Amino acid sequence: MTYSDISPVQEQSASEGVSKSIVIIGPIAGKNIPAPGGFEAANRRLSDLQERLGFNVFECAYSGGETHGSLSKLSVYHRSFRKIKNDATQCSTNTLCHITPLYKQFLLWEYMLVKRLKRNDNKVIIDLRAGRLVKDYEKFGPLYQHLFRKFMDLADAISVEGERFIPFLQEMRPDLTIHHLPNFILDNEIPSTVPPKPNDIIRFVYVGAVNDAKGVKHGAQLVKALHEKGIKVQFDVFGRVSSDFKNEVSEILNAPEILKFHGPQPYPKIQAALSKAHFFVFLSHWYGEGHSNALTEAMSQGCIPIVTNHGFSEQIAGDASFVVEDRDNLGQTIDSIKSLLSSSGDMQTWHQKNLDSVKDNFSERAISEILNSLYRLT
Repeated sequence: MTYSDISPVQEQSASEGVSKSIVIIGPIAGKNIPAPGGFEAANRRLSDLQERLGFNVFECAYSGGETHGSLSKLSVYHRSFRKIKNDATQCSTNTLCHITPLYKQFLLWEYMLVKRLKRNDNKVIIDLRAGRLVKDYEKFGPLYQHLFRKFMDLADAISVEGERFIPFLQEMRPDLTIHHLPNFILDNEIPSTVPPKPNDIIRFVYVGAVNDAKGVKHGAQLVKALHEKGIKVQFDVFGRVSSDFKNEVSEILNAPEILKFHGPQPYPKIQAALSKAHFFVFLSHWYGEGHSNALTEAMSQGCIPIVTNHGFSEQIAGDASFVVEDRDNLGQTIDSIKSLLSSSGDMQTWHQKNLDSVKDNFSERAISEILNSLYRLT
């Protein structure tokens, strides 16, 4: 199905035949407030889309606050879950409840919450995010696996951010159709055409947490190598620096004429930078990597992804991208980028393919069709 195949009438039909009220439960960024992470940003868009589809939306947001260390985080989340349990269970019966669980150390609390919701005859959609799902299931042993399966047994419908996890979940719930529900962008954030890119400089952008796992150092090395080959470049880095990485940032971004660190910025400023960028650099090896919001946002502006084969990045980026197998050995990727830069026609084609991919697969209209099907199953 393409972007143009879904009419506004179809989009508005997502709430027909199902409850007009929905509770969304999970980490959720506040309206018009910068999201502290990708999970919160994705749920903010999901809640906004549910409202646009005609639902009365009630948000039960996890509140972790500023925590330091696992024990502090557990304590804060424990208090948050108690409040969510009280709030969520005030809903009338037969209400749709869409939960995006964190699982891991929170699985028992989330299981108890969903069990309480089911006791009140509510319908529950369990929407599984991030790329660590199977790793955690295998890592935490038989008790965790037993509880996770019981958690899945409570679901009236299941969706998953990563398509490759569908067989894993289908084995647990052969009676359900497991839906692929990727991260997405609201239609008013997607330009109709590829924004004009500068001709006098090649611009690269990274957006996200600034730490070693996310590959900022490797992105800087790639851009420096192209600079040394005589290509005029600029690398803009946006995001909050991890506490254990602050001493390394100034050393990594030590060429201010080409490497520019902007820190965390509101989305309009990031979007403006992405609209001028030719490439989006995302060389992540982070353990929990799934579907990066920033990757989709960059593609919507026509940016060509340079990604590692990690998380869901390769599947999201598609064929108009560069996939890095070994981020410590970037020579072949650098040569391939240089070759692409020599053909302005190919560059424009790749920019257009990335914008089209977002419109067809990761737009508000595309996701409305998935939600329509998902909610009807309940």
